[in-house]
Amino acid sequence: MTESLVDKSGPPGRRLGLMNEVDLGRLPEHLVALLPLGSMEPHAHLPLATDTLIAAAILERVAAATPHTCLFPAIPVGFLFKYAGWPGAIGVGQQILTGLIGDICRGLSHLGLRKLFIMSGHDENRESALQALREAHRESGTLAVYCDWLELGLPLLARISASRNEGHASEIQTSVFLHLFPHLPVDLPRPALQPLGPPPLGADDLFAPPEQGTWVRAVPRHQGRSCTGDPGQATPEKGKMVVEAIVQQAQKIIEGLRALPD
Repeated sequence: MTESLVDKSGPPGRRLGLMNEVDLGRLPEHLVALLPLGSMEPHAHLPLATDTLIAAAILERVAAATPHTCLFPAIPVGFLFKYAGWPGAIGVGQQILTGLIGDICRGLSHLGLRKLFIMSGHDENRESALQALREAHRESGTLAVYCDWLELGLPLLARISASRNEGHASEIQTSVFLHLFPHLPVDLPRPALQPLGPPPLGADDLFAPPEQGTWVRAVPRHQGRSCTGDPGQATPEKGKMVVEAIVQQAQKIIEGLRALPD
């Protein structure tokens, strides 16, 4: 008899990449597939794979805490624009990413997995992912939810951000990384000596008001560091608060997705 690679005594979240043919034949009905989506690009004091690492780690916690889920391996690259010209930036085109996610949806559909929750660590993956999910819905009835992990914690972020300027490798993203990966060294910059002023018009800022419009421009290399805000204000305690809030919100979304009729 073929031994299963899945620990049946472990958490209810399943890892699709560790399953064998016996496990696939025993997949229960009405599972929600979880797909982490990341990128490979500079994040100043954080690793190039930060977006992938964070999205995957959060969804691992979601899978462990949420019954009737199946965790897909993370996609480690995404579409790059803002930092595409910086060293360490390795991305794929929008159409390629759309096709990849679409093919994954087809493969999941063949397994009977037609409900999908995507969590991205990289905001520029949005358009490609949504296009793929719309096509998958038309083609095979896939029901999906897409989010950036930061979106699920916005109310909390607005309360605990000391720098009030959140974007790339900023205070909150750094805090989450410190919490999730305490064993990885991070050379934090020193906190700003004076409080940061309001970000300039068109800055890469999570809290930018919508009436400023969506600015489309790459980040020039002469900016110096590929981070925004004041990451020196980051702490693992803030990261823990954010991750716990995001896991709880993701659970609510997944339960609602699972409740929808196929």
